[in-house]
Amino acid sequence: MSPARSSGSVETTRATWAKMMNASEYSDFIIKCHTKTFHVHRVVVCTQSKPIQAAANGNFRTWIQESITGILDLEDDDPCTVARMIHFLYLQDYDDGEEEAEAPARGRLLVNAMVYVLADKYDVPALQARARDKYEEALATAWDPLSFVASLELAYEQLPETDTRLTALALRAAGQHVRELGGCEEFAGGAAFSCGNGNGNGNEDPIAGAIPDADADAHEKW
Repeated sequence: MSPARSSGSVETTRATWAKMMNASEYSDFIIKCHTKTFHVHRVVVCTQSKPIQAAANGNFRTWIQESITGILDLEDDDPCTVARMIHFLYLQDYDDGEEEAEAPARGRLLVNAMVYVLADKYDVPALQARARDKYEEALATAWDPLSFVASLELAYEQLPETDTRLTALALRAAGQHVRELGGCEEFAGGAAFSCGNGNGNGNEDPIAGAIPDADADAHEKW
């Protein structure tokens, strides 16, 4: 198959999946999250997420109702982030630009960190990888200290301590922006780090080891 024909085939497939994602006609499962309702297809979402598959099939006692009604209510999750996850399940990508419903503004760093955490929760490795890539890109092209601090705090609160793929990027960025972050009240307060976090890391300060030697003096002035 020629490259041109292969490219055209891929675009046709994407167009088909996009049409399916936006139509409820052949949907066989519903995912709700607060005010958002997504008419999805089990063959798409269940094959990429074991927790969603378990809910759809009623594999656990707590999810029997979901398998009967065909409705999964993700009431504990953020609707805009769930929308990005579902978009990815269909099209293998998502838009990390902010939606009008996201107020106050989150910034791309926090948006992608939220997607990464949700992908961890619903076991979608490909989405985690994409969110990490987008987070790394945002560090270089959409730097925002407030969004950064919020994203780092979220990662340390919500991710397993064994998963350092996102935090490693963030800590490296903290070292590169140490002087700027030293003037950021939210960061200097150390709320996310000085008192430990939800992952059992105790009182260790992950920032200390991430600061380059050249910035040691600035670090001591915080």
